[in-house]
Amino acid sequence: MGGDPYAYVATVRKCFGCEEIGREQQHIPDGAAGTGMKVMLLPASVAAAIEVQNDHLV
Repeated sequence: MGGDPYAYVATVRKCFGCEEIGREQQHIPDGAAGTGMKVMLLPASVAAAIEVQNDHLV
């Protein structure tokens, strides 16, 4: 039942994607206004295309 308690070693590394997600999560409003909102990483070209498309819908 018991495995080797030293089979895995924890290590710390900086994840720039996680850092960006954390920065953007601070902009999600609390309560009902933020319900269902999630931060996603997209390639910059895809994000730009979505922004252009959204600008044309207005």
